[in-house]
Amino acid sequence: ILLVGYPPFWDEDQHRLYQQIKAGAYDFPSPEWDTVTPEAKDLINKMLTINPSKRITAAEALKHPW
Repeated sequence: ILLVGYPPFWDEDQHRLYQQIKAGAYDFPSPEWDTVTPEAKDLINKMLTINPSKRITAAEALKHPW
């Protein structure tokens, strides 16, 4: 929300919203994301990884280049 002004998952229908979250269905649409650095997008991708064992930890996130 802080980078572009809206959350990564959104739908007016709560069931569809949950499906998006469970599937990890998000993207970086233009023009809002055009000025966000690749490093920031990389960190977001790593934090939103569905599989907890593959997701970046808080300690790793604090050390991320972004």
